[in-house]
Amino acid sequence: MCELDILHDSLYQFCPELHLKRLNSLTLACHALLDCKTLTLTELGRNLPTKARTKHNIKRIDRLLGNRHLHKERLAVYRWHASFICSGNTMPIVLVDWSDIREQKRLMVLRASVALHGRSVTLYEKAFPLSEQCSKKAHDQFLADLASILPSNTTPLIVALLQS
Repeated sequence: MCELDILHDSLYQFCPELHLKRLNSLTLACHALLDCKTLTLTELGRNLPTKARTKHNIKRIDRLLGNRHLHKERLAVYRWHASFICSGNTMPIVLVDWSDIREQKRLMVLRASVALHGRSVTLYEKAFPLSEQCSKKAHDQFLADLASILPSNTTPLIVALLQS
């Protein structure tokens, strides 16, 4: 797929800290997602475009999602993504809000999005335990990460709906 080649090449060029094998696995996972249209670990594994057996593909996706190095490198991917989204707008309107990930797990996500062609596109998101929802510590940590992700030439207008 041409789009996936562009994605792979762009990430390879702009995110040198992203290890090549993890980048290849991430690109394969994107390919699987486009084919299956369902974002679950097992469905991604079942739809990986490789000759390996299904159980090995599921294990590959499981290892990718649980990879601590990929989690450290994700900020580079967010930076790359934000540079494309904010390239034409030096003062983007960034919407920040809390939402629950799963009620039973009592996890909350703080998400920063920008409106782009009538759609909300996520710039950055971070999960917090329910006990940290709307806390100053969570907000400060999130805003520091968001500042490191946004391109240096942007001055965002942040619209925050931070009350529960």
